[in-house]
Amino acid sequence: MRKAFFLFLVVLPLLSVAQLIQLKGYAPEYIGKEVTLSKIVDYISYNEEVIARAEVKTDSIFELNFFFSSTEKVRLQVGKNYAFLYLQPGASYEIYFPGSSKYDPVHPEGSEMELLFRSLPKQDINYKILEFDRWLTAFIGENFHTKSMADGQFGQKLDTLKMNMQKYYSKDTSSFFKTTIMFRLAELDEASYYGARSELERFDHYLLHHPVSYDNDAYMDYVNKFFKDFFERTSMEINNRIYLGVLKASPTLLFNALGQDYRMKNLRLREMVMIKGLGELYYNPDYPQTNISRMLDSLSNHALFAHNKIIAKNLKQKLTNLVPGSPSPRFAVVDYAGEEISPSSFPAKYKYIQFILSESVTGKNEVELMKPMYTKYGNYVEFITVLVDEPDAETLQKDPVLSTISWTLAKPKNESDIKEQFNLRTFPHYVLIDPDGFIVGNPAQRPSPDGQYETIDKTFFEIYKVMMKIPD
Repeated sequence: MRKAFFLFLVVLPLLSVAQLIQLKGYAPEYIGKEVTLSKIVDYISYNEEVIARAEVKTDSIFELNFFFSSTEKVRLQVGKNYAFLYLQPGASYEIYFPGSSKYDPVHPEGSEMELLFRSLPKQDINYKILEFDRWLTAFIGENFHTKSMADGQFGQKLDTLKMNMQKYYSKDTSSFFKTTIMFRLAELDEASYYGARSELERFDHYLLHHPVSYDNDAYMDYVNKFFKDFFERTSMEINNRIYLGVLKASPTLLFNALGQDYRMKNLRLREMVMIKGLGELYYNPDYPQTNISRMLDSLSNHALFAHNKIIAKNLKQKLTNLVPGSPSPRFAVVDYAGEEISPSSFPAKYKYIQFILSESVTGKNEVELMKPMYTKYGNYVEFITVLVDEPDAETLQKDPVLSTISWTLAKPKNESDIKEQFNLRTFPHYVLIDPDGFIVGNPAQRPSPDGQYETIDKTFFEIYKVMMKIPD
């Protein structure tokens, strides 16, 4: 076993008071576009919360002023594109948000951009992490190829890197930064190389004595990978007790079962891993979903630790939201006459919503397939096509397909909100909502045939029979 050279003493920060953060941005290619700044509420469900909004003004400037109480990684989205940065309470930032280059690959759903900071002080968390990233990237480029060598060279060089970093950052007082360094380096220890630590050795070295750092992205990324499918990797005895705990819908039985594993002595970590594990079991056919849902509901109210209650609540919402039988989100879109439309606009009809991008060939082909369906079922089903990329009216008039749509054609009232509400990741995407506002299908069947050669037409026919009271 290699000697452990690397250890940062990380002290839990005191409860901090929210301080004003000022962020001024220059985005000349995004005039008139919305700017949203959001944080990850928890790194198990990855639920996001919008912190601030603005708009890029005609002078290319946007400004965000808000209060923030902790150092965290956040997502800044301007138009469709986005970038990540860290916020430090009380700091002020001036940034340039670049546009897409003509040489960049086209991503209709948006691309990750690299921010440029102006006058970033050396003590700022972004400066320190950027400096650390350059150091780490150089090490990987020079040494990663040696991990397959049998002389243990990679492990020796990694230990040397850790010692050098410990010495260089010894006077830094930021617990967030030291945690980031520790777990970014821990990721390298996960690589398979000669002389690498075993899983238990890595646990002892990195996690055993480290406080649970819910808001640190490096720590949580490492924890998520380290405990991925953890229930399946326990002993047979513990695994059987886990199964019994879920069958009895008992968080207590499950919590006690996990406590028999050496890696689960920390109660806060054990409870968080238990919640994560329940989320991983949700789509396993051997475990009843209703029991898992009940357990997450119980944990959202009675977990031992406050932040674990938040994780359980968010995870349950993520797993059960938008499934058939659940209430539809209260979304709003705007048609090209400027009228706001919501599910309540058509209370007596089913709603078939098509989310597409205006330049999508597949989306337009399916618009053509929807036309005969609209003729047959338009009295029973309200068709709505939402153009997520919000083309202007002049562009639509020139489009040979979109300009011929007879049903409701709309754009999001707020693009980022509707993407989050319906978990839109790929397009086209379809949702079917019943007259009472409950989800029937998400994603619903498409107008084009699936693997079973079925289309949404079959569902529309069943709706027609029910509404016309035609017996089977």
